[in-house]
Amino acid sequence: MSISNLHCIIYDSHMPMAKKLFSDIIQLLCKLINVNNLLYTYVNVTHQIYISSCGVFTITYAIDIRFGFDLEKSPYVLTQM
Repeated sequence: MSISNLHCIIYDSHMPMAKKLFSDIIQLLCKLINVNNLLYTYVNVTHQIYISSCGVFTITYAIDIRFGFDLEKSPYVLTQM
């Protein structure tokens, strides 16, 4: 069984650098889950300064996505999260 269309949204603060890597991962994903047409959109989000803060950002993004906030326009300050 294959999925005809799937649309993914990728939230990333390193969009220009990681775009090729994401493209490769998406192609592999399509093969693994048998998707005919995978559409994806990149959303540029606030760059996290500290490598150890990724969990806080991930949780904050998930909550904001759930409540419909625009992650591109929201300023995220680690000390306020």
